[in-house]
Amino acid sequence: MNAKRRRESLWVSLLSILTLTVQAQTQTGRGRITDTQSGAGVPLATVQVLDEPTIGATADSTGTYRLSQVPLGRHTLKITSVGYGDQVIPDVLFTAGKETSLDVPMTERVQTAQEVQVYAQRPLDAIDKTLAVTGAHVFDMEQTRRFAGNRNDPSRMAMNMAGVVGNNDSRNDIVIRGNSPTGLLWRVEGIDIPNPNHFGAMGNTGGPVPILNSNVIDRSVFLTGAFPAEYGNAVSGVFDIRLRNGNPDKREYTVQAGFNGWELGAEGPFSKGSQASYLAHYRYSFLQLFQALGINLGTGSALPQYQDAVFKVRLPLGKAGEIAVFGMGGTSRITFEDEPVTNTLYPQGGEYSTYNTKMGVVGLTHTYSFGPGTSLRTTLAATGNSVQAVTDSITSDRRHYAQYGDGSSQYKYTVHSQFNRKISAKSRFGAGVILSYLGVNYADSTRETGQFHYLRHTTGQTGLVQTYGFWQGRPSDRWVLNAGVYHQWLALTQQHSVEPRLSARYQLNQKQSLSLSVGRHSQVGPLQVFFNQQDQPDGTETMPNQHLGFVFSNQAVLGYTRWLGKQTSLTVEAYYQALQNVPVSPTSPSYSLLNTGTDFLTPSATGLTNGGSGCNYGLELTLERTFSRNYYVMATVSAFDSRYRGSDGVLRNTLFNNQWAGNFLTGGEWKISRKTTLVADLRVAVAGGKRYTPADLSASQQTGTLVEQTNQAFEGQFPAYGRLDGKLTLRVNGKHAMREWYFDLNNLTNRRNIYSQYYSPSTGQVRYSYQLGRYPVFGYRILF
Repeated sequence: MNAKRRRESLWVSLLSILTLTVQAQTQTGRGRITDTQSGAGVPLATVQVLDEPTIGATADSTGTYRLSQVPLGRHTLKITSVGYGDQVIPDVLFTAGKETSLDVPMTERVQTAQEVQVYAQRPLDAIDKTLAVTGAHVFDMEQTRRFAGNRNDPSRMAMNMAGVVGNNDSRNDIVIRGNSPTGLLWRVEGIDIPNPNHFGAMGNTGGPVPILNSNVIDRSVFLTGAFPAEYGNAVSGVFDIRLRNGNPDKREYTVQAGFNGWELGAEGPFSKGSQASYLAHYRYSFLQLFQALGINLGTGSALPQYQDAVFKVRLPLGKAGEIAVFGMGGTSRITFEDEPVTNTLYPQGGEYSTYNTKMGVVGLTHTYSFGPGTSLRTTLAATGNSVQAVTDSITSDRRHYAQYGDGSSQYKYTVHSQFNRKISAKSRFGAGVILSYLGVNYADSTRETGQFHYLRHTTGQTGLVQTYGFWQGRPSDRWVLNAGVYHQWLALTQQHSVEPRLSARYQLNQKQSLSLSVGRHSQVGPLQVFFNQQDQPDGTETMPNQHLGFVFSNQAVLGYTRWLGKQTSLTVEAYYQALQNVPVSPTSPSYSLLNTGTDFLTPSATGLTNGGSGCNYGLELTLERTFSRNYYVMATVSAFDSRYRGSDGVLRNTLFNNQWAGNFLTGGEWKISRKTTLVADLRVAVAGGKRYTPADLSASQQTGTLVEQTNQAFEGQFPAYGRLDGKLTLRVNGKHAMREWYFDLNNLTNRRNIYSQYYSPSTGQVRYSYQLGRYPVFGYRILF
């Protein structure tokens, strides 16, 4: 009898252990179901795991839902609500260590008697929030991390989209449809921000390493032109980033080590049941390890050092609405010693230089609902960035002579308030105002002909007022019509601009749609350019660029989308952009501000006028199979032409006229065991070669430095760029944590892509520096 009881006790213990193991291999899904047009929660919406019929949840009065005990792995979710189009979301990933957060927007049906099913891989609902129907791409944290060669950088992820050229291994500048990267608008939590990259120059939008952290990004939108009225002061594109909220129910942690540095993250509730939450991530560079392993970082012996942080706090206030406090920022430093120019992407032969940058954003948002369909969102924020730089020339006896110095900073205080009103399923409207107070403190100088003179030396303030209004009409479930107007006024020049925006999408049938967007866009040039100084014969200094007006871009985009299945789509877009009022130089006929924005300096040209122009036109194709049944495929092809006219009226290629670009990306997942998954990704990127201005060899030999033939500006083109990247990831789900190892081998074939030309005094010839060869990027991440 005792033996029988012992056997029964043993079986009970084994079953208990098995039950605990099974329970440990589940995860919770959470999020909020919202109305696309109003942003309000959709109460009583149902969320069902289609491949696990017994698992489901019903949203509460605020649209919040919580799925419990979902088995680890990928699952398909279906969201339904009376009067709304169904949402089917395939392959949602559930892992150990961190709950799966998924907010889902739903569009109310105009004809409720008509059954309409919308697949979530068609990102129309999320895009409708920005009133965009062309050139719009929705992405989230998982997509940012997925593609090979991305380095967990949102900017490099965007380079895979049609119309974007990413043929620079050393920087993440986003070149859209032949435009300068300075034409891009970065926005975080509704606030326009300065350059969000380490070592990023003021006035530019790119850099070598991102400050934005892919682990904290929520579903966001990337727009490539003809964007809606809520966005302004940009002529090429918009990167609208949303930071996700921390988990309001459970504390979770992230530890990560990789190319971008060491990272620690934490999130969770302030108190049980309060729904108030926090999210914070900190990252510190440790590229010393990569250099010790002999990995070429493209900076020679110089060691990039940087750190950054991001946070968001969410505080629900009940009937008084909701408050969110957010912030991000980073510092960076690098020192270049005198070394052979062939070992680095940034030639520094005979020079010593240091380059330090800082960037920061802090803001507070209050969202208030006046009732169903009516809300007001107001954000107060402060942003700023600075550059500290020194360059010395080094003589043969190792003496240093100062050549250049920069100690500049700028800051901005902003209020952005947007009112949104949903009248019915057929109509909504909104209006907003952005008030910005800008302060500058510029102090940079250079040595010429043995004497120093200021490029800029000023302290001042100005204001920028931006207002906009929009209306969306949906006469039927087939039609979406958007109309809006944007206005801006700059106090410095007293200039106004009123810009209409129109767009429409028509659903031909369940598989095909047509779209059209037209609009006028304007942008204030980099503020530093306004304060460029010019020495006068009497010894005084003037600022002859103070009169410069806005750059204008009139844009039109025609798009066609055909669905080849529930997961596969083909999108074709044709566009034309006419740029006007572009700053050019009467004394340097080939100069145009359209060709700036991809280096670490701000243009110092003076005496500029708004007499230039430009045009961009092209055709783009995107074939995409979103992740489903354990694999995905995306192919993009772009053919375009980008031209400009300087002060002499001659039509020339822009610096960014690569003329064509293409990307092919694919990847898959295989379950090795119940806990372990192997992920493989592949990326092929090709593009027309970089444009350059041919060198004047005789003049270069006389001066000992590169002299270009400016009358042949950008007539030269390097050979085509090409790169093959591969990535392997091993994901292991434990009882209470998810561990992930990844190995990303960039430029698998070790192709030598030309980066730039330079003059070599030792050989008396023009030589080439090359982009990064084969180099590995590896990392480790644990969520618990």
